[in-house]
Amino acid sequence: MTAVGRAVLVLTIVLFVGLATIANAEEFGICGKCRNTGKVPCAKCKVEYPYFCSAARSMTCCYELGWTLCPMCKGKSYYEVAETEQNDYLGSVDSWAANQANKVENATWGKDGPNHKVIHIASKYWVLSTNMNGRDMKLKCLPWPIPRWLAVAAKAENIRKTMLDNFRFKADGHLAAHVYVERLDYVYDVFSKVYTSGAKSLDEADNTDTPADPANPDITPEEEGKIEPGPGKNPYYCWRTVSEQTAATHVLGGQTTEQPLNCFGPMSGSSHTIQYDAAGGNDDMLLHDFVHNAVHLKLEDYGKFVIDAVPQWFGEANSHWFEYTILGSVTCICWRETTGNGNMPNKGIRGSIFRMVSEKRHKPLSAFANANLAALTVANRVQSMGLVDYMFKVYPDKVAQWVSHVKDHKDQGAAFRDVLGVSMSDFDTEWAAWVLKNYKDNMQ
Repeated sequence: MTAVGRAVLVLTIVLFVGLATIANAEEFGICGKCRNTGKVPCAKCKVEYPYFCSAARSMTCCYELGWTLCPMCKGKSYYEVAETEQNDYLGSVDSWAANQANKVENATWGKDGPNHKVIHIASKYWVLSTNMNGRDMKLKCLPWPIPRWLAVAAKAENIRKTMLDNFRFKADGHLAAHVYVERLDYVYDVFSKVYTSGAKSLDEADNTDTPADPANPDITPEEEGKIEPGPGKNPYYCWRTVSEQTAATHVLGGQTTEQPLNCFGPMSGSSHTIQYDAAGGNDDMLLHDFVHNAVHLKLEDYGKFVIDAVPQWFGEANSHWFEYTILGSVTCICWRETTGNGNMPNKGIRGSIFRMVSEKRHKPLSAFANANLAALTVANRVQSMGLVDYMFKVYPDKVAQWVSHVKDHKDQGAAFRDVLGVSMSDFDTEWAAWVLKNYKDNMQ
């Protein structure tokens, strides 16, 4: 038998067995499509999108539920239960979407609000409101294995970790927004892990090269779950254009600017950021902006929000450190209230710090400890990232306490003394010695 003949035979057998299984089930009154649940896995999505999304109705295949109503069981009691569940869900989505629209785009542009095509997505920790364009994307700044819904959407069910750097996929604005809210949750989880267990905890992550978790056809729709809106989530806004960002910042943040803006205070009840896609669809640049700003927001909200409490050298270096750790380079700096591209060395920063210390070009921390963002030089920022790296590596269980102390007392010197057990000047000396011992000239 030829290879083609064998292939045809195998397919015939598989089809016969499949039809026989369905027929056998139906002999006992069990629907072979839905198993008497009224729900059939969506042929396109296969699994549920996990987040509550105002644009769910645009996914006409299944409304992001991962299942459709079984066409064979209309009129059955279990079909009616599934139909009621679907209708209740869509009613909740419509109500939440209308409420979000009134708070965001309608508040900003009035009757013209719907024309801005804003999507709102609630994740575990955030509510992302955006009208971002579609883009070419990487599977970057995401948990591993890749979440099942994304592996299916990106056609990456069988991808391995070693393949991630070279994998690209195209996403429309709706899928891109879902990817970004997944990325925001990942940043939050990395931040929480470091602040709870120290930087070394990141080295303990799963480094196995198993394929991404595929859409398992044996998983029933009931095993998936939808993350619903609720209190305590940080708003995050990303607009397509400068004019939209400026208008939204004026209404939602009480200020105007033509650059990404971090806003804090009573208008939102928590920290939030309002930015625009300054790179015009360049996913790598926008991702750096998201990581940098999201870390700023979580630091400000960590424990409690206290205005002007966290030293700006620390806040900026903290965002640089996470940006560098998660993405492998630094491209963002904060300047006054804005975030943009700066002239930080985007790679080899530890090597730059080593040379700075070995050539005795570093400054005592006291020289810039109270400087605002505008006054921090590039050298100050590079050195500050080294100081934060040292704190995470040498005092892994004390950094969170140090942040809480400065929020309570607004006294850095006291925080060094009371939490780390050293004066600020001794901290400087010990840090410089640590750099010479642990960094190298060409170190990443």
